[in-house]
Amino acid sequence: MAGRVIAIPTDTLYGLAALPRPGGVDAIFELKTRPRSRLLPILGASMEDLETVVTFGPDSLKLARAFWPGALTIVLPRAPGFDQDLGGGTSSTVGVRVPRLDLTRELLKLTGPLAVTSANPSDEPPATTAAEVTRYFGSGFPVLDGGPAAGEPSTTVAIEGGLKVLRAGAIGEEELRQSLMP
Repeated sequence: MAGRVIAIPTDTLYGLAALPRPGGVDAIFELKTRPRSRLLPILGASMEDLETVVTFGPDSLKLARAFWPGALTIVLPRAPGFDQDLGGGTSSTVGVRVPRLDLTRELLKLTGPLAVTSANPSDEPPATTAAEVTRYFGSGFPVLDGGPAAGEPSTTVAIEGGLKVLRAGAIGEEELRQSLMP
């Protein structure tokens, strides 16, 4: 799979995925026509898998335990030694998530963490079915068909200096704040 893009289902949307290495990440940006200034998030099979990518703190652990697997992307500091170029310039953070869909987590157990972004050309609606992925991009790469996705993106948050919702999505801000209460 090195240097190859695949399309995978998640509990929220279909995504373009590749190993977080040069070649694969470059192919995602090219295929999607996504500006390199926008950082790609990483999906993992478990929180433990993502410990090689980011460093968890007390609040991020609370959020991960409350909402993973699920539709929450948490932006965290990069783990020491994780220096993969995911776009975003010299970003010291990475968005990470453990998806709810069993099929996707099984794939992630085999591949390890993957760089993933929604399966759509920039400025088009995200794909929610394998057929939509093929309509957008043709049949030049494998598409794992997991049935229809929910269609609502994951909520994306940062927690340094307090909870900040960066993108509204499937999980509401109040529910997030409640999970951080002592």
